[in-house]
Amino acid sequence: MQPRLMALTISGMSMVLASCASNGYVYLNHVNSSGGDSYLEVPQNWTIFNQSQIFKVTSAGVPASVLHQLEAQSWSNIFAGKSGATLESSSGLTSTIPYGITQQMELTSSQSASVSLASLRQVLLPSDPLATGASSGGLSYQVLSYREFTAPSGFRGSTLEVKMIFSKTSASILYQKAYLDPKKTWIYFIGIGCTAKCFSANKAVIEHVVNSWNVKEQ
Repeated sequence: MQPRLMALTISGMSMVLASCASNGYVYLNHVNSSGGDSYLEVPQNWTIFNQSQIFKVTSAGVPASVLHQLEAQSWSNIFAGKSGATLESSSGLTSTIPYGITQQMELTSSQSASVSLASLRQVLLPSDPLATGASSGGLSYQVLSYREFTAPSGFRGSTLEVKMIFSKTSASILYQKAYLDPKKTWIYFIGIGCTAKCFSANKAVIEHVVNSWNVKEQ
């Protein structure tokens, strides 16, 4: 089972509270239908794209009935590490500015039966970077750090920092954190990445955002 990025969603229950921005960050959170609440801080000078904006760029023409179903099953916000950024010009994890996504995904019964911590490592990546000989279409990995954890409530998760090597002269770094709820019905995720040069220059703020992300248990 490999959950993939689901950007075909529209308005949800997320909120940005400017009153919490005195430290240069804004507070972002979302509560899903099961009561799970993920929250984080994002720099004020970053651009935050909500579900409606993501939908307009990626999913024009999708029937309203499909959108309502997706809205109930998944939520996401995308953010880019500068003001005035646009989704149309984004190059994702190969960007020269920090690019990230925070997401909640409800699993189907078949996905729930097969989900594992390896699945969490593949939310944004095409293959598991910890697998022997992991590669995909010329992409190879160098795992820089990896940690698994289990909360007292039964939430399991992991943090991963991985270098994605596209060629001898092209590489990006992704830093991510993910949770799986005890019932294996929801995945909670945040990942931020960009070129290796960009990541090195912005490492402190990227780590702050990812480490500020957490899940309030139901």
